[in-house]
Amino acid sequence: MEHLARVILLVVIGVFLVVALAVQILLLPHLAAESATSWPEIAYLEAPVLVTAIAIVACAEVVLVILARLVLLTDSDRIFTRASLRWVDAMTGCFVLAAILAGGLGIGLRANDALNPGIGVMLCAGIAGCAAVALLLIVMRGLLVRATTMRDDLAEVV
Repeated sequence: MEHLARVILLVVIGVFLVVALAVQILLLPHLAAESATSWPEIAYLEAPVLVTAIAIVACAEVVLVILARLVLLTDSDRIFTRASLRWVDAMTGCFVLAAILAGGLGIGLRANDALNPGIGVMLCAGIAGCAAVALLLIVMRGLLVRATTMRDDLAEVV
């Protein structure tokens, strides 16, 4: 049953990756072009906003790939190794980077008087969410370190 759950999780991660790629390739450029057409007074922000939005989605894609890697490590019973800590660190870094990018986007939009209150609320929620997940990952990393140490100690005894 556990193996089936991991397979289903990997399929779901794959679907999320495909959706994220579609958002990057199809949806974001379309929305940016449409916004530039609808509001020509801030059309000069089209490229920087588009690049930032694509970078934020790329952070999510990297997190999904790392998550898939960690699932595969659990499948091969290699999750309790020092190498898995680097993957967790990279995932934490992606969430921190996404929060910084979202914050920069909000500051840039506000500085150009282009920050809609709804967009501002969504950016704040995204920043808070990314920060919360990054903090959770730091705590979980500590638990992984303890479990890895315990497993290493047990391996020495046996």
